[in-house]
Amino acid sequence: PASALLFVTAGLFSVTRSLAGIAWSSWLHEIVHPSQLGRFFTAETVMTRMLAVAFGVFCFLVIGSNPPLWRFAAVAGMGVTFGLLSVRFLRLVPGGGAVSLGGKTPRGSYRQVLRDHMFVGFLGCAAWFGFVYTGMGLLVMLLLRDHLGFGAGLILLLTTCGNLLAIPTTARWRRIADSHGSPVAMAGAGLLACVCLLAIGCLRPGHAPLPLVAAICALIPVAECGHYVATNRGYMLRMRPDLRHATNAVWSAGTNVCCGVSAVMMGFWLRRGEAMHYAVAAWLYAAVMLLGLCLCVRLPVPAADRSLGPSPVHDQEHPVRSLLRVLRYVLRPGRSSVVLREGACVGADTSGHGLPATNGEK
Repeated sequence: PASALLFVTAGLFSVTRSLAGIAWSSWLHEIVHPSQLGRFFTAETVMTRMLAVAFGVFCFLVIGSNPPLWRFAAVAGMGVTFGLLSVRFLRLVPGGGAVSLGGKTPRGSYRQVLRDHMFVGFLGCAAWFGFVYTGMGLLVMLLLRDHLGFGAGLILLLTTCGNLLAIPTTARWRRIADSHGSPVAMAGAGLLACVCLLAIGCLRPGHAPLPLVAAICALIPVAECGHYVATNRGYMLRMRPDLRHATNAVWSAGTNVCCGVSAVMMGFWLRRGEAMHYAVAAWLYAAVMLLGLCLCVRLPVPAADRSLGPSPVHDQEHPVRSLLRVLRYVLRPGRSSVVLREGACVGADTSGHGLPATNGEK
């Protein structure tokens, strides 16, 4: 009975979240100007990560090391309360009108979306990366709990406080995406995730220093935030306004199916709990991510998705060197002047965002 209840609850949550996500994305396409998409998703990500840190520390204090069941119920009750409050605040947001199909049937709208090769290629790459990020998130949690033997409180503290590094670096991912296109930012975040996966594959019980585990837990949110900002910004810039409902439905189906398949595969693979299974899973996912990087850097970038002129960071003939420069810019603020100086020579961006060299970063 408990398993059935959990399955039904998770299924209903997934269905309602998909419906809400499709409607919310269409709503955003109506009220957020294309030139401000990068800034919007950056602000959203920073606020979300800040709340995750605050709520994670709160849960760590409430749950403790050996918590009774009622404490989990109390945390869940708080989530329901905040959810109901957010629904009330949504009434204050303007817009949200229906989209006229202009005589087209819903099926015809889907066909038009699937014939857009620019969008479908971007969707395929984002779904590929989502497959890896979902598996990596599950792998880290199960690795810490079952393989390394960390307690629930320490796991919660590591995974939530790891978001602290993501807060100041998310804006740098947005600048990369605005100036050089979303695929470049996605590839840079993917390379960072690949490094984390290779490090995860080397962790063993008794040979997993807490500083190294904390560093991995801090870098993974940095990669996830860069991926989130770049993919959401990129696919909304490739969306036709009159097909935004159909586009969001196709996007939600494609990305969520890949994430679900990854979660199921990871669960079956790690059910034995043997040490080698964790290492093999990490290395296989790193290999999948590397293959995705090769595809991502070859995606066409429309003019609306980048500044005019050649990219000062990304060079298709030297993709590895380019992505390393992206990571240096994101993770090492003291060395960002190299990218910023070169970015200043890029032509004016249609969105108004570039990589201007500010006085504090020269």
